[in-house]
Amino acid sequence: GAVPVFLPGNTGGRDAKVFSHSHLGFGNKQAMAALTPLELSACLPSGACTNGAWDLTISGSVTDGFCGTGKPVVCEAGIARALGKFDHGVGQPAVQGRRFIGMSLLFYAVNFARLAGHLPPRAPPRYTASELTAAAHALCAEPYAALFDRLKGRDPLTPDGAVAWRCFDLLY
Repeated sequence: GAVPVFLPGNTGGRDAKVFSHSHLGFGNKQAMAALTPLELSACLPSGACTNGAWDLTISGSVTDGFCGTGKPVVCEAGIARALGKFDHGVGQPAVQGRRFIGMSLLFYAVNFARLAGHLPPRAPPRYTASELTAAAHALCAEPYAALFDRLKGRDPLTPDGAVAWRCFDLLY
């Protein structure tokens, strides 16, 4: 759980409960590799196909790969299962209704979801867990060909080869 710590200058001299957890060494590619093929295909928009090496095509003819089904609920369950193996009884607290700070990959995925029109532009970019989940579900629901055609080259933080993975990235 959370451990009370003193945060000078940030909390007006009060103690605050802070939860810090890292899946260091278990980034998004490792999380993807821990998913079953059914879970992983659920994390891609429908029509996005991979050859098993994270390379994507739009064609459905894939050898030793899979095609996206765009089912974010199945994807979320797979991610929770995979990450649950590493919690060692600590568990992550729910973020619903609480302030939280996400770093690194979340920044890129949020930027992409904003450009895709699934998150409203805000400065600073602060979103609730519900808004992020809704944006991820909307990204997952878009057919890959249409999503790719609409957004390829528009986001300098998302190479064209990563467009289909932003659904997973936002859920992760």
